[in-house]
Amino acid sequence: DFERALELYHLSAKHEHAGAFYALGIFYLHGLGMEQANAETAIVWLKRAADKNVAKAHHLLGKYYLAGGEAGMMMIAQDIEKAKVCFETAVEQGFAPALHTLALLYFHGAGSIVPQDLPKAVEYLTR
Repeated sequence: DFERALELYHLSAKHEHAGAFYALGIFYLHGLGMEQANAETAIVWLKRAADKNVAKAHHLLGKYYLAGGEAGMMMIAQDIEKAKVCFETAVEQGFAPALHTLALLYFHGAGSIVPQDLPKAVEYLTR
């Protein structure tokens, strides 16, 4: 029951539970337990989770910053530097999927902020 889960996550969030912050971000992102998704609220919850060192939140926020554009019903400005920092933070926190994401970032490069660096891409893939 998504509505009940949403209610319980809000209760946990009132007690500053980092996992609840992340879960609420996902619930709002996908509209679980509510009439429609709310990307703006989702981003707020994901940022709160990231502030509590939830690696998955850093990684997901990094993906939004990397892509830019529309996220649900709101526009997110592309910010390659923020994306890179989010991915690096997720890696430092042991979130393995962020290694792959960083490897792709260095494999393709992103302008002057993240120049293409194949040895660095390989390094992230082989960690």
